[in-house]
Amino acid sequence: RALIGKTSQDHHSGRRGARGPRPARRGAMAAPATPRRGLSISSSSSSSRRPRLCCGSAGSDVLGERSSPMAPPTPDAITDFAESPTAPLLTLRGRRELERRLRKHDFSRPRPAVKGQPSESDELDVVEEQVAHATRERLSATALAAAESELCNHAIRRTVRSYWTYKDRVGDGAESLEAAAELRVRFDLDALARDDEAARRDADRLLRAWDNIGFAGFDEVGHPVCTERVVETLLLANRVREDPEDLLKGRAVCTEVFQALKRAASTRREDPADVIKHVFVVDMTGVRLAMVTKRVTHRFQHIMKTLELVYPEVAWRTYVVNAPSYLIVIWYVVKSWLDKVTVDKVVIMSTNKEKTRDRMLADGVPLHSIPRCCGGQAAGVSLADLYRRRAELEETRSVWADFCGVG
Repeated sequence: RALIGKTSQDHHSGRRGARGPRPARRGAMAAPATPRRGLSISSSSSSSRRPRLCCGSAGSDVLGERSSPMAPPTPDAITDFAESPTAPLLTLRGRRELERRLRKHDFSRPRPAVKGQPSESDELDVVEEQVAHATRERLSATALAAAESELCNHAIRRTVRSYWTYKDRVGDGAESLEAAAELRVRFDLDALARDDEAARRDADRLLRAWDNIGFAGFDEVGHPVCTERVVETLLLANRVREDPEDLLKGRAVCTEVFQALKRAASTRREDPADVIKHVFVVDMTGVRLAMVTKRVTHRFQHIMKTLELVYPEVAWRTYVVNAPSYLIVIWYVVKSWLDKVTVDKVVIMSTNKEKTRDRMLADGVPLHSIPRCCGGQAAGVSLADLYRRRAELEETRSVWADFCGVG
């Protein structure tokens, strides 16, 4: 679970008590037993906001990836928002890479995870608004300001839906929002959003350390397809000299980049619809049980416990690919303990790339956005390269080529 991230509230239920049933809404079917994650409760739609993309070009194609001739982007598709005082989230300077991937899509509207329930882009209904109001009443002034800020990417709406089936949905939701505000102050994430020079240098350093985490493209509704090669994660987390706080901050910065990619997809569409979830591909190639040491377990449990509290279920689906046989056997046992909605969000795939590719295609991920480690065409780009101007691309070319299965 530490490797695939949070996909349900199961570990919360033991800590906070049994979950209560969700009351019927809109005469719809009963809610799933697992929480649903969503967006912020702002009266203004974020569809009018645009990602802050610096005017610097990202340079040539990544890792020799060749793209077919494409029509020029629509006038407002990709713009330099550096001069905008309200530009949200953080600056991605790999503008050319992001632009190229956005031009390949005509996004459809996000669909509900469960039929009859709201999708991630839907506003809160009347009952949800009441819970949101009660949650606001529990927040400190600092946490309330952060929760309603664009920088937290629809935090209140996302939190209300995340904790809907919890017995104390208001208290647990407030705890999550307070933790999110504390983390932003602790790691000065707002300075990163302001493109502060010192914060940017530090983020670049952290993303270089986590350069096994990357971006492959978007699915049919605009969910960014993000990738992680677990063997490098385990090796990094097992280094004695690594500061656990630095590891946590690095993962938080990676998540902020994911959020910025979602905002970019939200603006690249004709219909107003917010994208708040991503597809996560976890590549288990080369992982051995001996790599999961006590130090790795302790550090990564702390990271995941913090991030799943601060960023409630931001993943639409998680694919664990190239999984060893022992993991597949364990998963078949564990999934019988989980709710169906949770199980449906986690897909364990063997080393058969053809089957993995076909499954992702069926789930709405186009071939050009499926990573090569899954049998697709996406060469991918590391978050570190997407974040900076990528003048140092050649330094990381061989590492990233190995991650993507190139050569």
